[in-house]
Amino acid sequence: MTAKVLLILVLVATIIPVCLLFGIIKDHDAEIYVYCLRGSRSISAVKKLKTFGYKRARSIGGIASYKGLTVLD
Repeated sequence: MTAKVLLILVLVATIIPVCLLFGIIKDHDAEIYVYCLRGSRSISAVKKLKTFGYKRARSIGGIASYKGLTVLD
C-alpha cells in the first residue's frame, strides 16, 4: 500500500487488527498511524510493528482524549 492509501484508511477510520497489518502493508517504510480508545494499546501495537520492521509506525494516542475538531454526519 502507498502512503496515499494509508491516509484514506485513517480518514474513514478502518479498523485493522495488528495481526492483519503484516499481510496488508507490504511496504516497511510506509507511514502507519495507530490509535485506540485510551492510547495504551496503540503504543503496544506500534512496538510490535517496529519489531517486525515497520520503521515509521507511530502511535497518535487515544481518541478519548482528542480535543480537536470532528466531522459529524
